[in-house]
Amino acid sequence: ELFVCNFVCRCFFWEESNLDMQDLEGTKSLIVLESEDLIVPTYSVRSLIFAEQSRRAKVTKSNPSETGLELLWIEDQPHAGFLLDMVANREVCARLQRFHQS
Repeated sequence: ELFVCNFVCRCFFWEESNLDMQDLEGTKSLIVLESEDLIVPTYSVRSLIFAEQSRRAKVTKSNPSETGLELLWIEDQPHAGFLLDMVANREVCARLQRFHQS
């Protein structure tokens, strides 16, 4: 994790890589966040996703879970931790398969 963080801090320009909720408008999206991420402010992003789901639900008069914006929250994992944890990895893969099949 230390070397990933070092690489990201030195070679990744955050201001050039922002993704806003408006960019996902009209696109089905599955967003995977991990609770112990030290790089991405996942609790803030999760709040933003919930707010956007609510906004879309009001506009379309539907349930927030039917807005095309899905969230998979993984507890107790650091940034990209699901890649090394077999249980979390299977959860992500299964959810991704269901997402693509729907």
